[in-house]
Amino acid sequence: MTNSENKPKTSPAYDNIVVVTEGVHIGQRTAQKRPTWYLLKLGGKWPRCSLGTEDRRQATLLALEAYQAFLKDPDSDWRAACGNTKHHISFKTIAEEWLKVQKKDADYKASVIRKFLLPFFDVEKHVTSMSMVTQAMIEEYKAWRCSFWLTTAGDAERDQERLQGMKVSNKQAANYEAPSPNTLNREYPTLRQILLYAGKQGHFDKQVIPTVAAETATANPRPAFLGDDFNVLMREAEKWIKEAKGEDKAKAKAIRDERQLLADWIWVVRYTGLRVPHEAEKLTWANVRLDINMLYVPPDTKTGKRDVPLRDEAVKRIRDMQERREKALGNKLTGEEALFALPNGERCQKLGNMFNTVIERCKFVRHAEQLPYSPYGLRATFATFSLAEGKSYDWLEEVMGTSTRMLKTHYKQGTIEQTQRYLRKAGLLPATTAANTSAWEPMGLSDLDKKDQKGGGKVVLTADQFVPKPSK
Repeated sequence: MTNSENKPKTSPAYDNIVVVTEGVHIGQRTAQKRPTWYLLKLGGKWPRCSLGTEDRRQATLLALEAYQAFLKDPDSDWRAACGNTKHHISFKTIAEEWLKVQKKDADYKASVIRKFLLPFFDVEKHVTSMSMVTQAMIEEYKAWRCSFWLTTAGDAERDQERLQGMKVSNKQAANYEAPSPNTLNREYPTLRQILLYAGKQGHFDKQVIPTVAAETATANPRPAFLGDDFNVLMREAEKWIKEAKGEDKAKAKAIRDERQLLADWIWVVRYTGLRVPHEAEKLTWANVRLDINMLYVPPDTKTGKRDVPLRDEAVKRIRDMQERREKALGNKLTGEEALFALPNGERCQKLGNMFNTVIERCKFVRHAEQLPYSPYGLRATFATFSLAEGKSYDWLEEVMGTSTRMLKTHYKQGTIEQTQRYLRKAGLLPATTAANTSAWEPMGLSDLDKKDQKGGGKVVLTADQFVPKPSK
């Protein structure tokens, strides 16, 4: 039955409106060359999507099929039920398509997609069309993400499909903590950009693209190793190397090689400010120029390509790494080999866990509000000591690949002044140097060898302070 009175005021282009049921209206644009039927009303929605046919009976049947799917689940892919597949593309497909064009920090983005986005939008919600993604679904994802480890660990044995091959243990459930706002705000841009990408491709049609609002967060970065803490960490790492044991010599050597790599990794990251693990693990020997003391961070990282000037401490350690690797290989490095690798050239995937073991051995005391030490604290140590030594925020912004605003948020003046006092006491900083105003440069290794202390021994640099070298 044609009834012009039922014509929606928002659709003046449709001049042949049919009320199929109270919740289903269809209509035509008879002025068009091909008067295709459109689904105008579906429940409380006005989708105005094409039914792909000029036959009224066929259009009615398709509209009713869409209505049945809608009544069963308003967030379902009811467009596919009525034959409209113009924007019928799954979340998984669009996420993979988007990931292929990412040049910066692609590994991290892939991890967020694999760990969190696909298990929710693809496996649990079965998003076969981006039009299914609503604002309500985004809010549901946020709640799901906050309880992820608790839910996932409980389902690990019975729901392998949803877990997508993830490594989940009951230990994670036992130590469950909701992700911090800062963690969520690092992940959200991946979801936000996927939605915007789908919108630009036209996969949301006229639907409003859902937004992913940031969480309210306060700056609470992983702590830097202040005072003598880094020195303690390195002594324990070196001690752990000497304690390496195994069932036989080969096993003992393999364990010793892993621990040596950890010590090198800790030292170089501390003196370069690299992001770990993702920036450090991308480095090859081609990214290092020891003749001009420069390290080049690859472009496919979080903030893209940047140049990091190498301090004497980092140069000496990297030369030692090079000598050990070339001795193990029996020839010169070609440049394609990973910088942080075992003697056989393989990367070590457990440096983070090994780092935590050394931290436990150090028995550091921390106050209640302080987060535990993590490898990222090495980057914070680099920033703190650089600022204390007089480096400018502009210099640090370029070297670390972060903003001055972020640096000022995370590295407070009180901590910088505390570090200056430590450096002065250790004889590493002139008494008149003020933070971020001086062009003073730290002494190189050649200068340190000339400096004597009580006891008659030479002074060598270990971590951030002078320690006497025992006399023979």
